[in-house]
Amino acid sequence: MTKRRMHDGYMWENPKFAKLTMPQRLLFCALIDTADDQGRMIGEPGFVKSKTLPYDDLDEDTMETMLAALAENQSILLYQNSDIRYLQIVNWWEYQSPQWASPSRLPAPEGWRDRIRHRLDPKTIITCNWITPAGNILPDTCDTSGRPLGMLDSPLPSPLGNDQGNLHGYGNGYGEDYVDDDALQAQAATAAAYTAWQNARGGAVNYMDAQQIGDFVDEYTAEWVTEAIQEANRARSDRLPSLNFVRSILDRWKRDGFKAPFDPKAKRAELQTQADEQEAKEKLKRDLEIWQQRQQAEAT
Repeated sequence: MTKRRMHDGYMWENPKFAKLTMPQRLLFCALIDTADDQGRMIGEPGFVKSKTLPYDDLDEDTMETMLAALAENQSILLYQNSDIRYLQIVNWWEYQSPQWASPSRLPAPEGWRDRIRHRLDPKTIITCNWITPAGNILPDTCDTSGRPLGMLDSPLPSPLGNDQGNLHGYGNGYGEDYVDDDALQAQAATAAAYTAWQNARGGAVNYMDAQQIGDFVDEYTAEWVTEAIQEANRARSDRLPSLNFVRSILDRWKRDGFKAPFDPKAKRAELQTQADEQEAKEKLKRDLEIWQQRQQAEAT
C-alpha cells in the first residue's frame, strides 16, 4: 500500500468542502490517509473510528452522523455488499497520482473500475486502467484484482457483477471486478470484534485498545475475539470488562477448547502447580548457590 497521500490545498477554499463542520473535514482528511490504494475501506462506524480518529472520544452514533454528512456532501460514497458497508472516496483519482497502486481487497462500488499498477515479480510490472502523469492510458496487462490477463482462464474468486457504465467519470466502465470472498469475510469479522468491544465499553475504541484487539485477532482469529469480548461482558456485568480479562478467556479457550467454561477447581489446581514450580525453582537456585560457595571455599 502506498504510504504517502496527497491533500489538495485548494480543498480548503472549496465552498462545498466548507459546508462540512471542522470535525467532518478532519475525518475526511483522515480517510484519505487511511483508505487503501483505491480510496476504499470498510464503512462501519466503529471500524472507521478505530482507524481514523483513535484518540478522540466519539461514540458510534456521532461517527455515523459524520459519515452521513460526508456522503451527503458527495465527498464519499457509502454502499453495501454482502451485508457489509463500505466507503469509497469519490474524487480519489482526481487528487491522488501515486507511482504504484495495489489492488483493493474490498469490492468496488457498482460501475467503478479501479486503477492498478504493481509488480508481479521483481522484473514484471502489470497495470489495469492506468493513466500516466502525461495523460496516456497504458494497455491493460491485468484485471482489477491484479490477476495477469494471461491467467484469466484459470478459476477466479466469486465475481461482483458491475453494470457497464462509468461512475463519477473514472475508468471506462467495462469489464468486471472480482472479489476475494475470504478476504471480505475476514475484514467483516475484524470489524465485528471492534464493534463488540465498543458495545462492551459503551464508548469509542481508543488507539491502544484497537492495537491490542488487532493483536488478539492475529493470534486467535476475529471470531474468537468477538466471542471472548461478549463472554467477558456477561461475566462482569457489574463493571466494564478489561482486555486483560478478554486475554485470559482466549488463553483458556486455546488451552481447553473454544468456549470451554471456566472451572474454579482447575484454576486453583493450575495456580498451585505454578506455585509448586516456582518453589522448586527457588530451591534449585538456593542449592546451586550453596554448591558454588562450597566450590569456592575448597578452591581457596
